[in-house]
Amino acid sequence: MTRQRTMAESLVAVAALVALAGCGTHTGEPTSVPTSASTRQCYPSGPLSDPLGPFVAHLELPAGVKVISGLVVASNRGPNLDVVTLELCVPGSEDPDSLRPIATEIADALKRSELGARTAVLNIADKDVNFREEAKLRDGDFQDHPWNGTPSREAELQLWTVVTG
Repeated sequence: MTRQRTMAESLVAVAALVALAGCGTHTGEPTSVPTSASTRQCYPSGPLSDPLGPFVAHLELPAGVKVISGLVVASNRGPNLDVVTLELCVPGSEDPDSLRPIATEIADALKRSELGARTAVLNIADKDVNFREEAKLRDGDFQDHPWNGTPSREAELQLWTVVTG
C-alpha cells in the first residue's frame, strides 16, 4: 500500500509540474529586457481577460515595457465603478518616480476608454522576475482627474500616490 501511495503521489507531483509549466503563453523562462545597468528579467505574462484584454491590446507602451498581469474588481465607491490594477515589467525602473510617466500615459489612454468611464481607482505596479512589487502607484480619485495633459503633464505626474517603493 505504501509503494502504491508513493507512486500515486509521484504521479500527482509530476502532473502538477507539467500543468504549471504549461500555464500561460510563455516558455517558462523569464523574458530578458536589456537595461542600461544590466539585463532585466521579467515575470512571464499571460493572456488578459475582458475587459482588460481589449484595452491592453490597444495600449501603446514604451519599448520594452509590457503588461504582465491585470485585474478589474468592483469598487465599493459606488455602483458600476471598478478598481483597475495593471502590473508591468518596466526596464530601467528604479523607483516610483521612474514609473510615473508610464502610469500617466496608461491613465490617459484608460480615461478615453469604455473601461475608464467606470474606473474609480487605478493602480499601476512594476514587478520583478519573482513577481515582487518594486514600485506601485495609485490614483484613488481617477474619476476626478482629467488625465488629458491639463493643467500640465508635470501636474499629472504628481497626482499619483506612492503605495510601494
